[in-house]
Amino acid sequence: MEIKQIPINNEDLQRFNSDCYTFKEHPLSMLEPYHQVFPSLYMDHHKSFQEAEVYEDDVWICTFPKSGTRWMQEIVSCLRNGLDFEKAKSSPLGLRVPFFDFSAVSYNAEKMLKAYGSSCKTGAELVNHTLRPRTIKTHLSYEMLPPKIHEKGAKMINVIRNPRDVCVSFLNHHVLTENYTGDLQTIAEIMLQDVGPIYAPFFTHILSYWNQRENPNLLIVHYEEMQKDVTGVIKRVAKFIGTEEYSDDQIAKLVEHTSVDKMRANPMVNVTGPIDKLKAAMKNEQKGTFINTGKTGGWKNKLTEETIERFKKWEEKWLKDTGLLFAYEV
Repeated sequence: MEIKQIPINNEDLQRFNSDCYTFKEHPLSMLEPYHQVFPSLYMDHHKSFQEAEVYEDDVWICTFPKSGTRWMQEIVSCLRNGLDFEKAKSSPLGLRVPFFDFSAVSYNAEKMLKAYGSSCKTGAELVNHTLRPRTIKTHLSYEMLPPKIHEKGAKMINVIRNPRDVCVSFLNHHVLTENYTGDLQTIAEIMLQDVGPIYAPFFTHILSYWNQRENPNLLIVHYEEMQKDVTGVIKRVAKFIGTEEYSDDQIAKLVEHTSVDKMRANPMVNVTGPIDKLKAAMKNEQKGTFINTGKTGGWKNKLTEETIERFKKWEEKWLKDTGLLFAYEV
C-alpha cells in the first residue's frame, strides 16, 4: 500500500501552521489512504510503526489527543504496578507509559525524551526498550496501529471525549508544546473543516475505534463517564486488563491519586520539568500547565454562540446512524 502526504490548501490551516513551532517547519498535510492529518515528520516513521513488535500482554491506550489520555495512562500504570504510588511520584509517566508515535508529530520529541532521562531518539525506540508488561500510549487511528496488535491479541483502551472540550483543550496544549501564538477560533475552524489539528479529522479518528466496539480486545470509555464515576471506570478497566485483585479501599486510594489536583501537583505526571526545558528551547514565555482544569463544559464559556451552532451541525452530520452519543456537561 502506497502512503502519500498530500498538501492541504486551507487558509485557516496555513495560519495555524505558521503559529506553531513544529508545523511552521513541517506543515500539517493529509496522510492517504488513512485520511489523517500529520506533519511531514510522519513519513520517516511509518515503516517502523507498521513493523513494530507487539506482545500479547501489551496494553495500548489509544485516544484522539486531549481526551483524557494522561488520566487513563496513570490509572493503568498504577493498576499494573501494584498501586505503587511512590514509584508513580518518582518516575516520569512518559517513561512508564511511552508515547509510541511521539516523534511523528513533534519536532521536540527527542528533547522531551532527553528531559525524561531517556537516551532513546524516538518514541517507538523507547517503546522497544520498555520492559514487559508494557503499557503504551498512541494517538494513531485504529487502521494505523501496528498490525501485530491484532495478531497478538493485545489489549486496547480507547477514551472518547466530546469534541467541543477537545477543541478548547487543544489551545492550552499547543500554547505549551508548540509556542502557539494563534487563537482558539483558528483551532475551531480547522477542526470543523476536518483539516486539523494533528490526527484530524476528529470523527474519522474516533469512529475508527467506535466501529470496532464489538472487538473483545478493545474497551471504549468516555471521558465524561470517568468524571461522573471514575471508581466504576477503574473497576471496568481493571477487569479488562486482568488486575481485579484490588479491594475497594485500594481503588479509593487510586481514585485520590489520579484526581486532577493530585496529578497536577505531581511533576512526574504534569511533566513540569520537561515542559519548562521545552519552553526554554523554544523561547516560549507563555504561561500554563500541561494538565489544565480537566473539567467538562468549558466550551460554553470559550466558544462563540455561532461556533457552537456550527459544532452542533458538524456533530449531527458525523454522528448520524453511528449510535455514538456525547455528554457535553457533567
